Amino acid sequence: VQNKLFIDIDAERTDKGEIIITDINGRKVYRSHVDIQTGINTLPVAVVHLANGTYFIKMQLTGYSCTNKFSKQ
Repeated sequence: VQNKLFIDIDAERTDKGEIIITDINGRKVYRSHVDIQTGINTLPVAVVHLANGTYFIKMQLTGYSCTNKFSKQ
């Protein structure tokens, strides 16, 4: 990832969610609240402000959470 990454979500219902990015030491470096619509949602996340390194991105919805690792270059 260089400047922007995208999260794709296929939602069964509308919901409110939160995107959290933490660095390798567990410090929160980004947080955003998002509105999810029924169906396919593609959420852009700007990471241009992050230093190069390894991060974890977590997407939280009602009753659902998913975390993935990515590298910023």
